Amino acid sequence: MSDKRREILENAKRILVKIGSGVLTGEDGLDLEIIENLVNETAEFSREGYQFVIVSSGAIASGMHRMGFKKRLPSLPQKQAAAAIGQGRLMRVYSNAFGKHGLVTAQILLTMSDLSDRQRFLNTRNTLSTLMEWGVIPIINENDTVAVDEIKFGDNDNLASMLANIMEASLVINLTNTEGLYDRNPRETEEHTLIRTVTEITGEIEAMASSEVDPLGMGGMKSKVIAARKVTTFGIPYIIACGKEAGILGQIFSGREVGTLFLPMEEHLTSKKHWIAFTLRSRGRIYIDDGAKKAIVD
Repeated sequence: MSDKRREILENAKRILVKIGSGVLTGEDGLDLEIIENLVNETAEFSREGYQFVIVSSGAIASGMHRMGFKKRLPSLPQKQAAAAIGQGRLMRVYSNAFGKHGLVTAQILLTMSDLSDRQRFLNTRNTLSTLMEWGVIPIINENDTVAVDEIKFGDNDNLASMLANIMEASLVINLTNTEGLYDRNPRETEEHTLIRTVTEITGEIEAMASSEVDPLGMGGMKSKVIAARKVTTFGIPYIIACGKEAGILGQIFSGREVGTLFLPMEEHLTSKKHWIAFTLRSRGRIYIDDGAKKAIVD
């Protein structure tokens, strides 16, 4: 284990874990074994004093399976309807799994408008802080059922990057269905190498990330690298690792060189500047009177 990785893990006590649809789902809908394994690990580390917030995809995929749909839904209303069906099923699985360890879960559904408003942003922070103080595991997802383009995060990678600021995380772990960031797309060539550590997210690093998405997900590796940039800009380390690998959280916390570690920036943004840079949505209107119209047209 490198000294830098050791230092990061020793100081990581408030953890945000983002779990993608590609990890949570299989051919038969939600992969209950994978979820159970991840919950067992989370519960074990919670008993050791770690605090966790989970950003979980899977509502749309769960709803699709319940309705017997196999292919990616093409329209927004269809995705929203599937999310409405699947979100309750997803939370029930989490609640039952954590309940076996005596842990309580809390559901939080968000849209972009919840976080771009400064007061609601701070209210969300206060709620998360209270839940973590109580030893509750918050399970967060985008409110897909009501979100439209204007208030969507885009994907849960982006949502997680904003929540890292809100919860003042000391580490973000993004669990996906690949081992991490490769220098070449492993789906296109066998000659690829897993990048273990990224010290700076350059244009070259971004070019290595494929924008190809999972059929049941919203984001690809490109969105995860973009999210890593936002998180590390706030001074938080970021790890992309394979959530389907048994004992993955234990491997990470034991210091094994798994996944790709993105090192945090030494000089980073304050919380409010990070919110302004990555969460606040710019809004404005231009009014053109008759005189201005004449000047433009003529």
